[in-house]
Amino acid sequence: GGGGESSSEEEEEDEACTACSKPGELVLCTRCRDLWHLACLPVPLKILPAGDWFCPFCVELHRQKADALPRQRAPSHRLELQPQQEEQQPRQLKGASSKPIQP
Repeated sequence: GGGGESSSEEEEEDEACTACSKPGELVLCTRCRDLWHLACLPVPLKILPAGDWFCPFCVELHRQKADALPRQRAPSHRLELQPQQEEQQPRQLKGASSKPIQP
């Protein structure tokens, strides 16, 4: 006889929190697929996050990788604008004068 074990992804009986190893309402890490209770997180959450969510391990791993990358000089957001001198005469367009130039 065969005891047909069905491995359905919908079964949540064997799903347990990474921190406390207990089942319950768990949030799934998008990257490593670990499961966490909201209350077991280092910074506990009160509501399930929408969209992608990353566990503390993946967040820290990403931070370490980012810190290990060579720092590229970020482009300066400050545009070096020369202060406008209001004492300068306003520019006049050539040929805009309606009077003929006297010799």
